[in-house]
Amino acid sequence: MPFISLTEADAAAMLGELGLKDLDALFAHIPADLRGHAFALPPGRTQLEVERELEDLAARNQRAAEGVCFLGAGAYDHHVPAALREILRRGELYTAYTPYQPEIAQGMLQALFEYQTMVARLTGLDVANASLYDGATACLEALGLAVRHTNRTRVVVDANLNPRWREVIRTGAAGMGIAVVEVSGGDLERGRDGAALAAAVDASTAALLVPNPDFFGRYADCKALAEAVHARGALLIGAAAPLSMAIFEPPGAMGCDVACGEGQELGLGLNFGGPYLGFLAARKELVRRMPGRLVGMTVDSRGRRVFTLTLQTREQHIRREKATSNICSNQSLCAFAAGLYLALMGREGIRRCALACLGGIAALRAKLAAIPGVALFPGVHWRECVVRTPLPAERLCELLAAKGILAGVPLAARFGTGPWQAGDVLVAVTEKRTAAELESYAAALREAVSAAR
Repeated sequence: MPFISLTEADAAAMLGELGLKDLDALFAHIPADLRGHAFALPPGRTQLEVERELEDLAARNQRAAEGVCFLGAGAYDHHVPAALREILRRGELYTAYTPYQPEIAQGMLQALFEYQTMVARLTGLDVANASLYDGATACLEALGLAVRHTNRTRVVVDANLNPRWREVIRTGAAGMGIAVVEVSGGDLERGRDGAALAAAVDASTAALLVPNPDFFGRYADCKALAEAVHARGALLIGAAAPLSMAIFEPPGAMGCDVACGEGQELGLGLNFGGPYLGFLAARKELVRRMPGRLVGMTVDSRGRRVFTLTLQTREQHIRREKATSNICSNQSLCAFAAGLYLALMGREGIRRCALACLGGIAALRAKLAAIPGVALFPGVHWRECVVRTPLPAERLCELLAAKGILAGVPLAARFGTGPWQAGDVLVAVTEKRTAAELESYAAALREAVSAAR
């Protein structure tokens, strides 16, 4: 809506209603020692001077597009179709806000409805919401859903989930009164193992959250785990990569009650770290426990198809303290981009993209396994794997960066202590990486390792 500034008369009228003589009186309740500080700021600069300084600062960064990108750990260098970028730049999409009034927001509501439909089909579950903030908060919201559904307050989280996501879960759960128990579903050397996870679920457990693929790119069949979890009256939540569902069994088919995760790979690009997109889908019986927005389709008084927000269980609507979540918005533009990506790629395009990731990481692993001093780990890997070398991981990344290769994420340096060592690098291969680039990576790593021995 247009901005209408206040006149001096407007301000005086408001102050009169409050019984105040001037604006200073409006802030009199703030202690004097906290007001009126003089800041030692340099004099103002012209717009041209500011632009030049910001450009100089930006030039110090190395953009992912300037090198061959093997970075992962939650954000991936996937191809974004040109048509998606062009459509997304349209003003009516950039400026669209929350569709509270369905009579003037049918386009955006339909777009979100189509997004929900595609996410539900992709995950093999009945219903999806209109998106969440990111993968980490989607996992937290999924656990909250399970707690509300089971009236239990203990949850088990696979320690092979993204470390940053686990931090968000611990922080959010502490305020929600949820007890989080982290259990490792297998280690690097032995591969994935669901026995410890199943054993950790008891009669007081609301849900088990399992990543698939996990943080190290390893995929696992969760059917037996689902049976064990359900036998104890708990829910199984699958934190999954959307593109992987095109070639592996989706969470719903493996017995998951809820699927959640990060949708960045669905046409959003790296975006300097965000904004991204959290998705959440569930069985029909859980629909009233779902957080955030849900768009429904119905007919109006004339029998015409229309869309509207439905089952609104969030705090901004009538439920107030009974809200399922305090989430205040959804990533409408990002959700539209993801829905547009899925529509543009189609079922076959997504499948081919997922297969390229599967084949790419397998090809790179085969090349690296032939290098003396390099260790790889067992398991079916999709898009990502851990590579262990005798060099400190940060040093390896520096050496390869000098050759124009972004070698991966140094785990110990980035995430601290964990089931990894100082020489472990998390490497991701998307559909954008060519056979020549894989060969260059292997040659550069071989050279770096040989020089260090």
